[in-house]
Amino acid sequence: MLIKPAWAQQLSTDPALRNLVIWQAVPDPAGWLWLATDRGGYRYDGQRLVPLRELVQQGPVLPAGSMRAVLRDAGGHLWWGGAAGLWAFDPGKGRLRPVPLPDYPAKRLGVTALGWYRGRLWVGRDADPFSVFSLVPGQPRQPARAELRHPVGWVTGFAPDSLGRWRVLGLGRALAQTPTGRWQVQRLTALYHGQLLRPGHAPTWLPPGARLVVPGTGGQWQLRATGLYRVVQGRPAEQTDTWTWSSNEMARVLRVVQLDSTWFWSAGEQVFSLSLRGLRGGQPPVVRRRVAPLLFGREMELVPLPDGRALLGFRFDAPGAVRVAPAELAAEPLPTRPAQPISTRALGRLPDGCRFVSSYEGLWVQPADSAAAPLRRLATTLQAGVWFATLPLPGKRLLIANELGHFDVWDQGRQRPLPWVGPHPPLGETNGLCLLRDRAGRVWGGSVAGLFMIDTERGTVRRYREADAGYRLHQCRIEALVEGPPDVLWVATSQGLYHLTVSTGQLQRYGPNEPAPRRLPTADVRSLLLTHPDSLWLGTFDQGLLLLHPRRGLQRQLGPAQGLPSESVAFLTRLPTDPLALWLGTYRGLVRYVPRTGRLQHLTAADGLAAEECNRQSVGYDAATGELLVGGVGGASRVRAAQVARAPGQTRPQLLLAALAQHSANTGLTHTRYPAPGQLPALTMAPGDAFLDVQVALADYTPDAQPRYAFRLVPAGQDSARWLGLGRRGTLHLQQVAPGDYSLQLRGETADGQPATRHITLPLTVEQPWQRRPATWAVGTLLLAAAVGGGVYGWQRLRAGRVRAEQQLRARLAADLHDEVGNLLTRVTLRAELAREIPEPAFLDELLHESRAAAATVRDLIWTVDAAADTAGALSDRLQDLLTQSATAAGRPANFTRSPEPFPAAATLRPDVRQHVYLIGREALTNALKHAPAGADLSLTLTVTSVELVLDVQQGGPAPVAAPTSRAGQGLRNLHTRAHQLGGTLTAGPDAAAGAGWRVRLRVPRPLQ
Repeated sequence: MLIKPAWAQQLSTDPALRNLVIWQAVPDPAGWLWLATDRGGYRYDGQRLVPLRELVQQGPVLPAGSMRAVLRDAGGHLWWGGAAGLWAFDPGKGRLRPVPLPDYPAKRLGVTALGWYRGRLWVGRDADPFSVFSLVPGQPRQPARAELRHPVGWVTGFAPDSLGRWRVLGLGRALAQTPTGRWQVQRLTALYHGQLLRPGHAPTWLPPGARLVVPGTGGQWQLRATGLYRVVQGRPAEQTDTWTWSSNEMARVLRVVQLDSTWFWSAGEQVFSLSLRGLRGGQPPVVRRRVAPLLFGREMELVPLPDGRALLGFRFDAPGAVRVAPAELAAEPLPTRPAQPISTRALGRLPDGCRFVSSYEGLWVQPADSAAAPLRRLATTLQAGVWFATLPLPGKRLLIANELGHFDVWDQGRQRPLPWVGPHPPLGETNGLCLLRDRAGRVWGGSVAGLFMIDTERGTVRRYREADAGYRLHQCRIEALVEGPPDVLWVATSQGLYHLTVSTGQLQRYGPNEPAPRRLPTADVRSLLLTHPDSLWLGTFDQGLLLLHPRRGLQRQLGPAQGLPSESVAFLTRLPTDPLALWLGTYRGLVRYVPRTGRLQHLTAADGLAAEECNRQSVGYDAATGELLVGGVGGASRVRAAQVARAPGQTRPQLLLAALAQHSANTGLTHTRYPAPGQLPALTMAPGDAFLDVQVALADYTPDAQPRYAFRLVPAGQDSARWLGLGRRGTLHLQQVAPGDYSLQLRGETADGQPATRHITLPLTVEQPWQRRPATWAVGTLLLAAAVGGGVYGWQRLRAGRVRAEQQLRARLAADLHDEVGNLLTRVTLRAELAREIPEPAFLDELLHESRAAAATVRDLIWTVDAAADTAGALSDRLQDLLTQSATAAGRPANFTRSPEPFPAAATLRPDVRQHVYLIGREALTNALKHAPAGADLSLTLTVTSVELVLDVQQGGPAPVAAPTSRAGQGLRNLHTRAHQLGGTLTAGPDAAAGAGWRVRLRVPRPLQ
């Protein structure tokens, strides 16, 4: 969690409010801030603005227009006054109702001011003329009472006078009510009102001329409307500080807001602060001032924000707002003379006690006996180089890792390089970067040319394992060194982290491409800090801060997602006076980190740092003063580390349920609702709902707040689930969630890890689609069983029907064979017996004829059951052949006709239609040949459509005297039976149309298959 140690005040503009002209602001205990602005009423949580009209769930639609005033009563109701009149809003129920006011003067309905006095709400309305009304909020049926009407001006506010009476404030004048009930006009030039406001307390009004006594000063120091005064008994009051007001037209109200033991107020264009800490006896308080970064020059209204950590300042005649935060500076830049920005490296003290700062602009020193003296340049960069690291040596000497050289020694004000002894290849740059003295007293140095052993007694430098030309460290830029267990060094390089066994030279690399547990997310390691044999902290260039266990691997990572201001860590250190904390220099400020609690404290230029971008290894600890020295690209600073460590924790922000947006499957629309403060509704997702959005807000009103959110869905019956990050937007998009009951939990924390006061827990029910519900499955199982049973029953019925059809076919074939073939074969047998007894040629001819007829009948029966012949063309060809053969044998003329044209030869006929039509046609032709007179002609017509099949057999000549009968004696009865089996009709009789002959007509409906 981020703690801001402090100075008197910080001013920063609020980006979300920069386009609004704010007239009044009211904090809500639930964590919201309600704003009356030129664009209407709003609810604000520090990041998002929600218009008041969108929060209304009951009541009329709020007209568009400005809101000039807003007040909150003891019951939590909000009273809004604006261009559309007076409105009462209940945030708990989302209910809005208009409040009627008397109609005089009936010029406009605009409300300009609201105030509380003796249990009544006072309302100032209109301008030129204006009127004042009062009403009792808890009695909506009691009408508003007219209190005042004045022809000129408009009401800007209300305040009590020196006698406790209510005063109406306006432009250039005030009106006070006399004991007789009359209103007396007063000029504002001599009127000063005081108001002391503390978060969580009712405001304390002071009458004109009253003084605010500064606590802790024994009554000697007083705050008045025009300045700070020292009051000593028996002497005139002495003014020690002063301020001016911007205009005499507005009532001068010195509104003092106390926040975190600091008083704040505004006068003219400035914001003032006075710290109440450490004031004793006659010690004079210090007033600090800052010019507010808003347009125009009027005083600002200062309102405590709901989080209790800052104030919101605004002017009613200028857009925008500022956040005012109390802060006591914990850092202070080290000034230089001549004044100039410097980019620093090594920081510390020379052997003579002088403080030094090495930079790219030269070597700077400060006298040992003057901590307030500026830094003066002792040597140029060409003379001293750039000291990257230093190490004290016996004999008041200083070992230097020189970035522009190699390794040097500072001895009695002179700097000389140490020679590189022994055979070694010629190298261009050998920049020294780091130094280390191990427990055995050996001195190690790291540079861009590898690892070196430094003999401080002889004043020489030798590269470690020089004889091994291919040794891996020779090609590494060594950024930092730290000693591990005996005979072990940890070496940080830009190619990875190395575990070095000094006695053998064995190396183990830790980096991105190594197997676990030696795998790291980056190879660019810049700084090292060993806090325990099994706890090695790594500062990296692009992956933040890492905690490594040598045998178990990476244990922790701290980056921007966890509250670190930058992913680049320039240096790491730990102070003897603060052993539980790590101090990190990053590219965006200095960080104090307590691993045990996760507490983060971030110091920036606003806290007094000369530069936020820290440089590598640019850190030092001054044991004499207990100060931490840090440097960066803009200069060096001293940090009061003990003050930072003692900084109190901030008030934890509240997590608010801001909005719910749900797509309805029934309407196809998305409905957005804003729950009332403290309301945690149960959520339901119906089948077909596309999504459900849950929006939360952390009431964090700090400048540049970037809160983080997380959620988890805990199924019913389980105790916990894994938290999943939501990032910084605070909107959870639920989609395609498995049916069931859940507990939806959301949490939030500030950018520095400060958790919210509580989690938000919402019950969530995701309904099953009807096809997946247990009852549906039960009913479906029953229906399936019924369907299976019905299917089995139907299959049995179908099978029985097929058996019956097969039996009927066999019976029909048997009947046809008996009737047709049986008769012929019986006659063939009789003819054969007669031919044996009476051997005459005539009997033999008849025997041959009957045999041929029997064979033809068998062929006809076979054709009727052949499935390949189930077409209209096959039936037509068969009937034509039958007619031709029959007429030719009898010597009769014949005529065959088929219709329509073109004839549908490919149409598939039902098998029974083809069979019976052919047999009926053959029977009709046989009867016609048998009974027709000699020379009578025969005609057969076949008509096939999808609707009907018609077969006409006509015989010319006179009609027979009696109806024809078949050879088997069946006659027309056999023809009618076959027609009935097809569902058709058959007519047989004299041909009335021709006037002579005989006609058989068969009609079969829907003949096609």
